[in-house]
Amino acid sequence: MIRRFLWVLGIAFLYLIMLSKGGYENTAQRNTTLLVGAISGLLLSWAAEKPMTLRDAKRRLLYWPFALVTFWTFPPILFWHNHGNDKWMIFSAAEVSGVVGLLFGIAHFAVASRRIRNAETTTPSE
Repeated sequence: MIRRFLWVLGIAFLYLIMLSKGGYENTAQRNTTLLVGAISGLLLSWAAEKPMTLRDAKRRLLYWPFALVTFWTFPPILFWHNHGNDKWMIFSAAEVSGVVGLLFGIAHFAVASRRIRNAETTTPSE
């Protein structure tokens, strides 16, 4: 639980620092940045957890794409909102991060399912 809380705070603070370079237009924009950073941190903490069952491992197939899409897509959205150009940058960031997240999820699932299956078949010797 503490690790998840640290992920949420860390990513929210990272977003706040990273996106403050251009300056925030208002308090709502700063608070939205903090909220999206916190959501990204929560999704990344869920995705990075070590699954204990196959059901948990299957969930990681969804967590990774959503985590990376929220993590990599919000900065282009904020940039586009402030500058009003290159709308396609948002779509390309979402597509690429979704595919990369799916690859991470597949790799995480493959490793975790092998580990879980090996643990189920292995019986402790007495």
